[in-house]
Amino acid sequence: MKKPALLLINLGTPDSPEPKAVGRYLKEFLMDRYVIDLPYFLRWIIVRLFIVPRRSKSSSELYKNIWSDKGSPLLVNSINLLERLRGELSDRKVSLAMRYGSPSIKKALRELKDQGEQDVEILPLYPQYATSSVETVLDKCREDVKALGFSGGVSYYKEFYHKEVYIRSVAKTINKVIEEKKPDFLLYSYHGLPEHQVAATGTKCAFKASCCDTYKEHSPSCYRAQCYQTSKLINEQLVDKAISTEVAFQSRLAGRPWLKPYTDVVVKELAGKGVKRLAVACPAFTADCLETLEEIEIRIKEDFVEAGGEDVFLVPSLNDNPDWAQAIKTLLEDQDLKKPL
Repeated sequence: MKKPALLLINLGTPDSPEPKAVGRYLKEFLMDRYVIDLPYFLRWIIVRLFIVPRRSKSSSELYKNIWSDKGSPLLVNSINLLERLRGELSDRKVSLAMRYGSPSIKKALRELKDQGEQDVEILPLYPQYATSSVETVLDKCREDVKALGFSGGVSYYKEFYHKEVYIRSVAKTINKVIEEKKPDFLLYSYHGLPEHQVAATGTKCAFKASCCDTYKEHSPSCYRAQCYQTSKLINEQLVDKAISTEVAFQSRLAGRPWLKPYTDVVVKELAGKGVKRLAVACPAFTADCLETLEEIEIRIKEDFVEAGGEDVFLVPSLNDNPDWAQAIKTLLEDQDLKKPL
């Protein structure tokens, strides 16, 4: 029996680090109602008249800091994973799309349909659930599947933050850094979210670390609780059981409260407490990108050193790691994760 095609989906990236391309990307990203949850007209004014004109040039400089000869790290890492999976999953078609930018979800789905594929499985490359990551991907897929007239079965895989194969893959990358760099502290830095977006998923989160100890009781879809659970499960597989760890959240914007504690604040506090060699893992990202390579490896490292620390060691994301490709193969066999679109 023919297996469904597999469509991997990640966040996205500008086509180039130049201000015009970055501005175009920011418009698409920030105009998403799942990212900025304001009425359309108000969102249009804020994004197009204020944010994009102000941030296109500054964000362009940040992208230039990490852009390689091959292009955007996120896209390069995603393509490398795609090629590895095509070798591992020779019995099905495997394709790649980005929620924002190129290749688009609609383009990828159209190509699969043109190749005769009507049954498709969608894997959002986000370990934890959030409306601004997973839900917007699924919403766009539903829209494009309907527009393109798919007649077969289209399904998706839920978040996998707690699955053993994912946890083991991340722990292995962290353990390698611990063994080679000998850090005296491990910080888990997850992408931040506005607290109201987390609350909107139905969670009863008190936005305190202790409430996440019973995450299944108050909401299985609580992003914050899932981040703490991921960290807890990884800790159980660390080679250095004595190393101290903490969870923090990065990439916040001004405005309403975001998830705490904040990564940039925590690293300064750790330096003030005498931490010298800091390892930072980012388990919300499966591919290295602006948020890991620029925000953590460059800016957070500068903050830590200025506050008295000696060095920061970024734990690489899973990228196209062979263990990660094998983990994805296992996740595809997990019927508990698979749901109809």
